[in-house]
Amino acid sequence: MPSLELFKRDLRSIQAQVRLVSNNQELIFTPPCLRPLAADIAPEIWNIATALHKVEAADEGRELDGYLVVLDSAHLPLHVSATANLFYLSGDIAAREATAQDKRWTLFGNLGLFFRFILSLLETQHGIYSFHASSIYNLRTNELTIFVGGPGSGKTVLLLEGLLHQGQQLFSTEMTHVRVTGEGCQFYKGALVDNIRVGTLVEDFPEILGQLSLNLAAIPDRWGKKYAVNFAAYQTASDELLNPAVTVIFPQIESRRSGIIINDHLPDHLFRRLLYDNLSEKLRESVHLYDGALLYEFPDVAEQREKRMRFVSAFMKLPQLRRRSVLSGVRDCGKALTA
Repeated sequence: MPSLELFKRDLRSIQAQVRLVSNNQELIFTPPCLRPLAADIAPEIWNIATALHKVEAADEGRELDGYLVVLDSAHLPLHVSATANLFYLSGDIAAREATAQDKRWTLFGNLGLFFRFILSLLETQHGIYSFHASSIYNLRTNELTIFVGGPGSGKTVLLLEGLLHQGQQLFSTEMTHVRVTGEGCQFYKGALVDNIRVGTLVEDFPEILGQLSLNLAAIPDRWGKKYAVNFAAYQTASDELLNPAVTVIFPQIESRRSGIIINDHLPDHLFRRLLYDNLSEKLRESVHLYDGALLYEFPDVAEQREKRMRFVSAFMKLPQLRRRSVLSGVRDCGKALTA
């Protein structure tokens, strides 16, 4: 049985600093979802590296932003609750973590509580907002291109196109974090690992197999299986970008389509809505933990919604901001980055 002694561990991601507290030391010090991936391609699509750039020891001397308390006991009900800077989780958590079939929706999974708590603290404590978007950087032109969209929209295809065919650098595979201040726009690097269907790599971008020395020939069900692919070799030198030119692309990439349709005239009302709906969507969707045994929804108070809208308005006023929607097939999508 876990000890009644409480253990603590302080972690940081981006600017958010969190103290983990638990009566089960292993839960917070050796969770599988926080372990570094050991290879360029791995089956652990639930790893936190597919959601956040770094999770590391907190900076000593800096104030903590939040606390995540986990009481592990079979005698406690399975329960989760939260305030602005405190998360509380109780129940037979170690057993749930070990037996969960979908480990993405666990304490430290890439869709789990810790990840979403970090996003919440970035917003509420630091004014850093997180688009569900991948992004690439053109060093020559000092331009950051952000691919905004949900699962299956084509973000990964455009990301691979930019990295492999156009010599651009990776800034994020999953979440793009940004803060607008009086000095301009500050971007913070996101995840460097992406969960990609094997078919996308083998059939659409086979050149990456040689570049990353990936052996995927023996993997069955190419279009039904995803692997975590590490793109750290393509990343920008800096973890932060200040005031780059910005292009926001809303993609719809369809594998069987030929040709491309580009729209550079999205009206303000549509652009505003698309940005707002995408912004921090991970905080506004239901969290189905432990294969649905525990449901949690972040409180989305009016004040925070108003702050998000003010951020969107400020973001739209950036002096070097372009907006674009793209409907394309895989073969023609590169024109979206050069036109």
